[in-house]
Amino acid sequence: MVCKLIPVSAILVLLFLNSRSQDCSAIGGSQGQPENLGTSGNPQIDQIIIQELQNLSKSFGVHPAFYFFDDGTAHNAFSTSESLKDFSADGTVVFGRGLHRDQIARSQWGTNVPIILAHEFAHTVARKFQLDLPTKQNELFADYLAGGYMYYRNRDFRTTDIQSAFQAFFNMGDNDFTGPDHHGTPESRSRCIRQGYMDCKNADAAGHNFTLAEGVQLGQAFVTTNDLP
Repeated sequence: MVCKLIPVSAILVLLFLNSRSQDCSAIGGSQGQPENLGTSGNPQIDQIIIQELQNLSKSFGVHPAFYFFDDGTAHNAFSTSESLKDFSADGTVVFGRGLHRDQIARSQWGTNVPIILAHEFAHTVARKFQLDLPTKQNELFADYLAGGYMYYRNRDFRTTDIQSAFQAFFNMGDNDFTGPDHHGTPESRSRCIRQGYMDCKNADAAGHNFTLAEGVQLGQAFVTTNDLP
C-alpha cells in the first residue's frame, strides 16, 4: 500500500489555490471558504512538510496541490477535487495553521501532522479509485489508509510517535450519529486506523508490502463489512 520513505531529492513547490471548498472531505466536519496562506509561515516547517508530501505522493500514487489556510479556532484540514489547472489533476489538500500548531504541540516530532495529511491524501485516493461510500464510511476508509501509511512511516522513520497519532484521531471522533458530517465515533476511528496499521504490519512480517490497490480493497471491505458506528 505504501513504499519506503525516501530522502528529499528535489524541491517540491507548494502549490497555491483559491478554493471554493466544494466536494470536500474535512478532518473534523464542514468548513468555510479558506483564505490561501500558501505556507506555514516557517521556512523550516515548510521544508519538513515538503518532504512529507513527497513521501505521501510516492506512497499513495497521487499528487494533489497543497496549501495552508487560516482556520481560526476551527482547527481543520480537508481534501477537495478542485485543482490548479494543468498542475494538480488530483485536486488539493488544505491544512489549517491552527490545526498544525495544535497537533505539533500534542505529539513528539509533530507526528500527528503526517497522519492527518495521510488521511487527506487517502480521500484523494478514494476519488481516484471512484469509491462511492457514504460520508462516515468514506472518513473511516481514509482513517484505515492513514493507519497503513503510518505503519511504514514508523518502520522506516523512527521519529514517529505512533500512539499520539492514534490518540489524535480518537479525539477527533464524534457521537453525532444523525449529523451529515458524522465521521465515526472515537472508538470507530481509532479502530480503523489501528486496523490499517496492523494489516500492514502483519503483511510486512510475512514478507509482503501491500500495493495501493490491495490497500484500497482491504480498507473498503473493512469499513463496509464491520459495525462501525
